[in-house]
Amino acid sequence: MKINEKFALYSREYDDPALINKKLKAYMNEYVDKLSKKFQVSSAANKLLNIINSSVYQVVKNAIEYAEIKINRKLSEEVFTAICLHISSLVENASRKTILNKDTIDIASENTTEFMVAKNMKKDIEFQLNISLNDDETFMLTMFLCMDKMRNESKISILVLSHGDGVAYHMVKVANELLKCSNVYSMDMDLNENTLTFIDKVEEKMKAIPHSRGILLMVDMGSLLSFGEILSEKTGIDCRVISMVNTPLLLEAIRRSMNGDLSLQELHAELSDHVPYLAKNISGALKTKLSQKTAVVITCLSGEGTAVKLKKIIQDTLHAVKDFGITLFTCNHDSAAGINFTDYRILANVGTVNLHMEDVPFISTNEIIIENGLKRLSDLISVYYEQDPGGSEDVPNYMIEMLLKDQLQFLSADKMYKLGYTIYQELVEGLQLPKENITLIPFLTHLSIMAERAVCRNQFDNSLNVELDEIFDLCKRKLSLLEDIFHIQLTDTEISLVGDIFRYYMT
Repeated sequence: MKINEKFALYSREYDDPALINKKLKAYMNEYVDKLSKKFQVSSAANKLLNIINSSVYQVVKNAIEYAEIKINRKLSEEVFTAICLHISSLVENASRKTILNKDTIDIASENTTEFMVAKNMKKDIEFQLNISLNDDETFMLTMFLCMDKMRNESKISILVLSHGDGVAYHMVKVANELLKCSNVYSMDMDLNENTLTFIDKVEEKMKAIPHSRGILLMVDMGSLLSFGEILSEKTGIDCRVISMVNTPLLLEAIRRSMNGDLSLQELHAELSDHVPYLAKNISGALKTKLSQKTAVVITCLSGEGTAVKLKKIIQDTLHAVKDFGITLFTCNHDSAAGINFTDYRILANVGTVNLHMEDVPFISTNEIIIENGLKRLSDLISVYYEQDPGGSEDVPNYMIEMLLKDQLQFLSADKMYKLGYTIYQELVEGLQLPKENITLIPFLTHLSIMAERAVCRNQFDNSLNVELDEIFDLCKRKLSLLEDIFHIQLTDTEISLVGDIFRYYMT
């Protein structure tokens, strides 16, 4: 809607000029934010458009925007992607029928608002794409609309409020990276912002995030301390305030909130006892931590194979392990029961087997070897010992340091890892494989060596029989990024060999 049309609409709805200007200003700010976000999400959109028809993409996008207005909350990218792929598969295979289970039908019956919105979405999608969908698709769309809510409603939401530019945002960003949480949100108050203006924004945020179990407000100082009672009255949402928020306190709140049996009142009471200890006795707290024994539990199926190798990698890479005298236990699921961990604060469970230890983050072998698991472990240690996570030691990516650098003579291992990982993610998404897939290491090593061969004009020729199937077509499209960057033309044989990596593990 154009600005003049918005102005005319507000003029009909409201008599107060000040209120009209306020509404119009809010609309303008929202419009500018949307323009900015278009540039931020363009990369993700391009990836999706490589898989589905552009008309399906646009129709679903419009349907999602309509749904967000009606259900009064923002839907995640995962929901958008899921609906896009679902509708795309229905368009491509008109005879396909969705099979419903009891849970799907129950979800629809318990969420009447989402169900009514889904009915209208279905009608609009049918009209825009000129297709006919089975009535059961209304139930499926309802389930998609409830995905985010179902994921978060079992946890108490935590909203961090702070003065300054990006203070709360970066605090929550660190927490999300360390604990992989989905129930924590942030809002920053500009130092020149009016308190009444900001409290209106917080009110809208509280209504938009999951709040069935209440909201814990974690604030830094000043007027924000009084927000709890005011916002409870304004919104009808049960909320409590914890002051003097910092990263260690936030991490403690998140860990405790993961206990689904803990109420908001109990969480607030436990943290209230914790606040003076952190705020007034920081040096004493650190002394206690330094005197307490800490450990990392490293696991594999046998307790003697991969676990021992991971232990050596951690010892050789993270100097903090030696500096703070952190014990590294190696075990499997059975032998872990025979180890007395009661005298230790367990900082992380690393490896193949997740022991599901209470309040202990799990870092998989894949994360350590292929991704940035070593950096995450380093940050967990830094936060516990009240060091700056951003200033923790420079931790290399093990995949680059130990594998690709040994294989490559001319190309940059770092560049090949980033490029290869991007292509891999697109292929895995296109082939609908699990994200944590054992094909990543063979794919990255093969791709890197193949790229170097191609750059040196030493490719395999087209003498081999090539299987021109859907996997080949997908690989050909996705590998075009590699061709463009290195100015090469891959042979069909080379492309087919990349496809063979996935064919082998899919059979």
